Amino acid sequence: MSAMALPVHPSISLPAFGRIRADRSLAIGLTLGLHVFLGAMLLVNWHTQESKLVPLNSIKVSMIALPAPASDAMKVVPASAPPLQKQPTPVPAESPAELARKRVEKKPEEKPREIVPKPNVPDYAEQQRNEEMQRQAARRDAEARQAEEQRQRDAHAEGARQEVARLAASRQYLPIDKRAPAYPQRALDQGLEGTCTVSYTVNTAGRVEQPQVAGECHPLFIRPSLEAAKGFRYEPRIVDGKAVVVPNVKNTFQYRIEQQAAASAN
Repeated sequence: MSAMALPVHPSISLPAFGRIRADRSLAIGLTLGLHVFLGAMLLVNWHTQESKLVPLNSIKVSMIALPAPASDAMKVVPASAPPLQKQPTPVPAESPAELARKRVEKKPEEKPREIVPKPNVPDYAEQQRNEEMQRQAARRDAEARQAEEQRQRDAHAEGARQEVARLAASRQYLPIDKRAPAYPQRALDQGLEGTCTVSYTVNTAGRVEQPQVAGECHPLFIRPSLEAAKGFRYEPRIVDGKAVVVPNVKNTFQYRIEQQAAASAN
């Protein structure tokens, strides 16, 4: 005989199933209790806030009984409610520019002032200014004249100084020694008189060079005239500070018979 194996199924015990249902019931109960607790708390909080609300102001209306007229029966007339006071409309504040414009518009127009002609009184201040200006102009003219005169004096002095300097730098030859010739004896014996002109050159040393007779001259007067001319001495001529030669210098000798025979050199 053969043996057959049968499947083994797990079995569920009743005590374990009861524990699961007990846990679920406990969870549901806790959830319901929590919801109830929260609802109670909200309800309590709402009543507390409602009790703290400020009551609204109410209008109290009182009924006043008035006496009825004689002909009519007494009637009770309800007293009318007092009229509501109308709140004033706020006026907008005006800007500073509008206030200034209104003040300008309200300002009364100024009347033109009457021009009163001034009396014809001499202006002493203006007169003094004019006199002061005239004095200043006269003083300036005097100073200008003095300056011009001073300039002319300075110019004249400068011209004189330059002339002196020019003369000092440039001067003419001047004779230092001029002796007259001796009268020839033969001319004296014959009673001859006359003139003799001699021309010569004055060198840079002031001495005479190249004397010779110029023009008509008596033969007896030629030699003494030439000898006399050779002995002349001069200061040399100065030009620009330097001595120069002076050519064609002339000198005339005059021979005249007086109580004593004499000849002169001009």
